[in-house]
Formats: sequence, C-alpha cells, structure tokens
Amino acid sequence: VIVNRSNSHPPAAADLLLTGAAGFVGCHVLFSWLRTRPHSRACCIVRGSSARARLLAAMREAALDAGEPFEPDGELAQRVTVVSADLLALGQREQDALEAWASKASAIEVVHCAADLSFASEDRERVWQSNVVATERLLGVVTRLARVRALNQVTTAYVSGTRCGVVHESDESRPQSFNNVYEESKWETERIVRRTLGAAGVPW
Repeated sequence: VIVNRSNSHPPAAADLLLTGAAGFVGCHVLFSWLRTRPHSRACCIVRGSSARARLLAAMREAALDAGEPFEPDGELAQRVTVVSADLLALGQREQDALEAWASKASAIEVVHCAADLSFASEDRERVWQSNVVATERLLGVVTRLARVRALNQVTTAYVSGTRCGVVHESDESRPQSFNNVYEESKWETERIVRRTLGAAGVPW
C-alpha cells in the first residue's frame, strides 16, 4: 500500500467495513485507510474469540511495514470496531452490531479481503464455502445497510480459467474450465457481486 502524503486532496470521508482485516492485505488496507482518513472509523469482521487481539497484532505489523508508530490503545485503534464473527455464521447479534455501527456513518465503503487461497482439489468444499458462500452472506449484510457507497472486492487476475488470448474485463461468459478451485471460486464471486449489487444499485 503506497500512501502519497503530498496529495493536497485527501480521500472523501467514509467509514470502512472490512473483511480479512487480520490478514496481510487486509491489515495494510486498514492501517492505510485510517492513516489517510483521520476522521473515519472502521468496522472489521474477524473470526475467533481473540479477534481484537489478532487484529491489533496485524495492525502493528502493518505499521512497522509503513515505518509508522502504533499503540494498541492509541487513537487509530480506538477508531476500530471489531465484530467477532465468521461470515458463514453471522447471527442476529452480529447483524445488530453491524447495523448499530453503520447507523453512525455518513457513508460506508466495503472492502472484502477475506478469502481461502488454497489451490488444492481436496480443499474444494472449504474454498467454495470460504470464498463463494461467505461472499453471498456478506452481500446479504451489505444490501441491508444504509449509506453503503461502494463495495471493493479483492479478487484475482486469474479468473479466466483455461481461456487463451485477449479476455476483456467486461466479458462475463463462463470459461469452459479452470486450473483450480480458487480460480473458479473467484470467477463465481465476481459474478455474484455484479448480479447482486447491480440489482441493488450499489457500485462495485
């Protein structure tokens, strides 16, 4: 993540709803977002009973990579709300927590970083659940929240399977085959995002 601090036009104010925040990409997105938007808040959906501790440890690593200080009880950390939940098992309590956080936002941008990166065929069911089904569940949450300005999904360049030649981003036809389940799952999540958010009028 490259932050241009000489930019005289700071990013438009919006709060961040983030998945995969304890991962390598997610924690850097979170740290950069908070660092460049001093009045924005973030809400992170993180799995596990020690969700906040894991997130703070990841933020510390992102800060070290950026050459910046980080205090676990400092101002940046105080702007982060952690919802301890698995996207595959979001209950009413977690939904209520997300809606309570969202009710205080003037605008929300969603960044979906969470994913299972396995290429192994024996992991097919787990990858499909983690990537495809979890994305469907997230979109169900997003389309119920007010003031969502956009959703950005971290996917992969390798969604064209075994196709050859020039493949345009606007080409939504399904490849005849894929090299692995990860590629296939990411093609499917892109299709779901286009279909669901297009119908809901939410940019992606």
